[in-house]
Amino acid sequence: MNAVFSRLDDASFTAIAQVAAEYRLGCQETDPSDIPGYHPLDNDRALCAWYLPEEGFLDARRWLATLDAALGTLPNVIRTPSGALAAPSPNGWRLRRGTLRRVPFLAT
Repeated sequence: MNAVFSRLDDASFTAIAQVAAEYRLGCQETDPSDIPGYHPLDNDRALCAWYLPEEGFLDARRWLATLDAALGTLPNVIRTPSGALAAPSPNGWRLRRGTLRRVPFLAT
C-alpha cells in the first residue's frame, strides 16, 4: 500500500493474506525495499507490502527495454515519439505533432 491507499486497498491487502493462507502459500509482511526486483518510482513506492516468495515477478523496465530492442529489429515497425494517440482518421493515427500514416504489412 502506498500513501494514497483507500479502504478498498486496505481490504484487498487483507484479502491477499487470507487467500495465501487458504492456499498454503508463503505470505510475509515486509519492508518493500527488501523485495527482490522491486524498483518503483519515488512517487509510487509502497509503504508496506506482502512478500509472496512463490508469486514471481517481472521487472517492467527490463521487459520494456527488451521489447523495444526486439521491435527495433523488425523492418516494418516504426517507433514514434511519445504523444497522445487519437482515434484513427482516414490518413492514419493523429499525434499531437503531425500524423503517423499506417505502414502496410509486408509478408516475407
